[in-house]
Amino acid sequence: MNSENLISWYLENKRELPWRNTSNPYHIWISEIMLQQTKVEAVIPYYERFLELFPTIEELSQASDDSLHKAWEGLGYYSRVMNLKKAAIQCVELHHSLLPKTRDELLTLRGIGPYSAGAIASFAYHEKVAAVDGNVLRVYARLYEVEENILSDVCRKKITKLVEQDLPNDVANFNQAIMELGACICIPNGNARCNICPISSQCLAYEKGRINELPLRITNTKRRIEKHSVLVHVCNGKVQIQKRPSIGLLASLYVFEMIEGHVSKKDVGKSTYLGKHNHLFSHIEWKLKGFLIEHEQCDEKEGYIWVHLSEIQNIYPMPIALKKYRDALYEYYE
Repeated sequence: MNSENLISWYLENKRELPWRNTSNPYHIWISEIMLQQTKVEAVIPYYERFLELFPTIEELSQASDDSLHKAWEGLGYYSRVMNLKKAAIQCVELHHSLLPKTRDELLTLRGIGPYSAGAIASFAYHEKVAAVDGNVLRVYARLYEVEENILSDVCRKKITKLVEQDLPNDVANFNQAIMELGACICIPNGNARCNICPISSQCLAYEKGRINELPLRITNTKRRIEKHSVLVHVCNGKVQIQKRPSIGLLASLYVFEMIEGHVSKKDVGKSTYLGKHNHLFSHIEWKLKGFLIEHEQCDEKEGYIWVHLSEIQNIYPMPIALKKYRDALYEYYE
């Protein structure tokens, strides 16, 4: 592929994003981890606030788990922020509080996979390596008419080799340009903007009228459905919550009482019905029903604590899955 047109297009049309205005490896690392599974627009305020709270690798390595979860609250996939801390500790202990400078060394850090390692190494250190994310997979599947299932390791390896063959000396701008092209021009679901694509003349799928056919995406995965009742206990301006286990789904986050299965208002006694809510995880779908239950006395219950609403807002991180019921609390205490 002739990369000149692509890079020129990128430099003229790229979105202004805060992590593109820095060569600081730590800042680039944080942005890349946040951007996994999360839209760019949603990441920007989290990125800026996170760097204010934890401006260096050393401070990140020393942060409490609760403060990290609170800073990450709403981004989802909370294992990412715990892996950031573990990797920061590795950097402090093994790399003089700096991020390693090569893709291979970066791969030794917790939570950094092939894409993140390639992105950090090429953006921050200009190492001539590929950074293959979902956008790059889609662009290259169309550009070279790749027939393999885009979700397969075979396809990823094939496309990685194709990208490596195309890498110019200006690797940082090239890798970012391919991603930007996938995010803004070579988009999925029949919406590709081929008429303004800077490399359409080189694209086999465009030439053969196969843009809407590629990439091939074959999945047999079905989400498991779980039903839960959420009981929001309130007492004298306090709310009852518990901390989830340190491993597993929503590890170390704080939640309201959750009962397996759907109960009725009759089953929970005097209460206010808070409605239904569905939340999708990567492999599970939660179907929730919520109830607010008022108590005259704040009786202790093993594994639970009573906290003020302001503490939920500022101290105790809760999952986005329960946002509907947390918001109901804010309205209740207005």
